[in-house]
Amino acid sequence: MLHHKPICTPIKTIISSLVIVCMLLLSACSDHVQTDNAFVKPNVSSQITFSQADRAKVRRFSILNKPSGKRYKGEYHYKPNDRLPRFYPRLPLPPLLDRKLTPLPLGYTRIQIGDDYGIINNSTRVIYDMIYNVDP
Repeated sequence: MLHHKPICTPIKTIISSLVIVCMLLLSACSDHVQTDNAFVKPNVSSQITFSQADRAKVRRFSILNKPSGKRYKGEYHYKPNDRLPRFYPRLPLPPLLDRKLTPLPLGYTRIQIGDDYGIINNSTRVIYDMIYNVDP
């Protein structure tokens, strides 16, 4: 009498493999949080901030290097998780100051908006952190 292996064993293996792949894909999707129509990774955003030492360096630099001329003074102070409008007037931080601060991950930039300083994602323009009313 010949004994054949039941055909359901390979099917069970395939189905269990598909279930595992689906679970892995779904868990990867949960790492992202929807915030103002931009995807922000929670564990990344907590690292992309001005440290207390960086905040002190920005304020000290601002006092020692008073800006020359008039700059745009916005009526609205942007908050973290706001999206900066595409053509809103902004300046990069002075290179002398930016070099003294903690390096940012690729894809992020420190900017100056009037008297405020912020960190934005270059591609989404989502603001991660702000320092308000810095310039004297």
